[in-house]
Amino acid sequence: MENYKVVKIEHSEYSYMIFSESYETPFSYLDKICDELKNYNMLKCKVIFDMLLNMGNTSERFVETVFDGEYFVDATFKYINIDKKNELRRISTDFFRRKSDALEYSIRCTTRHATNRR
Repeated sequence: MENYKVVKIEHSEYSYMIFSESYETPFSYLDKICDELKNYNMLKCKVIFDMLLNMGNTSERFVETVFDGEYFVDATFKYINIDKKNELRRISTDFFRRKSDALEYSIRCTTRHATNRR
């Protein structure tokens, strides 16, 4: 199972949303994500990460960056706040509604991981 999912979205600012599908950060897979975006023949575009499953619904949940057609531009990574009524939240809600097993798995793994660290 991959720990992330790349989804093409219809949004005025972002072309793709990358969803965390486990408690592990998708940032561990940036090379694979770049390869996937290259397969879509994307040139320069803005991408947003939704890291709900590993960061929770915090100020560090959403991260935007620029994909230059080959790689993510390091200097463009930044946390962003997204209003609860923003279309991106609806896209995210729809994704996780269809992927409730990932949400459940993440909750169990996060709880188990936290218990083992004590």
